Amino acid sequence: MTVKDRVGRTRYLAFQVEGGPVGRPALSAILPPAARLTRFDGSFGLVRCSHRDLGAVRPVLNGPARVGSKDVHLVTLATSGTIRAAARALPSESGASKRQPRKID
Repeated sequence: MTVKDRVGRTRYLAFQVEGGPVGRPALSAILPPAARLTRFDGSFGLVRCSHRDLGAVRPVLNGPARVGSKDVHLVTLATSGTIRAAARALPSESGASKRQPRKID
């Protein structure tokens, strides 16, 4: 048994929010516990999950959803094993397509 069989393979899903920008905490609240919102700018984002949890995450990111007080439609743009390839599926003008430096307070 290899390490990747025990630990799992990471998958990144690039997605778009249609119906207006939403807040990061509101969107994180509707994601399954196994998924983590990696990058998000209000309209486009990247979610990280295990390849085993992909079946639970994908239905949430495909279709209508109530995020906070807004009814929006989420669309999955791409799924990849690397964050770089998933970010290429996002528009270049999106803040989620670029790596942001961490803010140190």
